[in-house]
Amino acid sequence: MIKNTRMLVMLALFVALEIVLVRFIGITTPILRISFGFLPIALAGVLYGPLVAGFTGMIANMVGVFMFPPATGAPFWGFTVSAFLTGACYGFFLHNRGHSLKHIIAACAVHLGVIAMIINTYWLTILTGAPFIALLPTRLPAQLVMMPVQTIMIFTTWKYLARFLSTSQATT
Repeated sequence: MIKNTRMLVMLALFVALEIVLVRFIGITTPILRISFGFLPIALAGVLYGPLVAGFTGMIANMVGVFMFPPATGAPFWGFTVSAFLTGACYGFFLHNRGHSLKHIIAACAVHLGVIAMIINTYWLTILTGAPFIALLPTRLPAQLVMMPVQTIMIFTTWKYLARFLSTSQATT
């Protein structure tokens, strides 16, 4: 899976970035989290594919939970499953696809529509005891706002990252 030291360093950087973006810069409420932690996981998906990106998301979640335990008590591992699925989703739609806006939109739609809205809402019903149908309307506006934000940020970052990687590989 990990082929060389450069790949390992990049994945470690993505894990560290995800932890900083989610735990320090993100906004977290009991039923909603808004952050830019999707970006390093999406970039792992772009560069290394679904399996590696899935494990990167999962490791980032686990390290973040162990470094900053939830105030509610014990960690809930359902969100770790969601973190793996998020990375796998980005890797599936974006790895070896070029800078295609339609693939980015599809990846963000599946991530936000299926993983964030349905699966994570289900995990929240288990944690809070609130009915699934009651949580959905409170989470929908954030996901609708995040759709264009994620699409634009992934597209822009991917474009600049591709330029940086092509020049750095040419010099090595």
